[in-house]
Amino acid sequence: MYLLDEAQGRGIGGRLMDEFLTRAGSAPIRLWVTDYNERAIRFCHATDSAPQASESSGERGCRTCS
Repeated sequence: MYLLDEAQGRGIGGRLMDEFLTRAGSAPIRLWVTDYNERAIRFCHATDSAPQASESSGERGCRTCS
């Protein structure tokens, strides 16, 4: 999920994530952020999806949010 700069910091990302998780129900999902995207990492922490060490997912420089 990407938000324009002017949309960030207004709770929009959190509301979108809440809606996504509601619709996903019990389906398995994987969220990830790039190591250099500190704002996204903070978002993961704020939504109780703390970034973990990279897994062998084929993604380089990414952290998996559980």
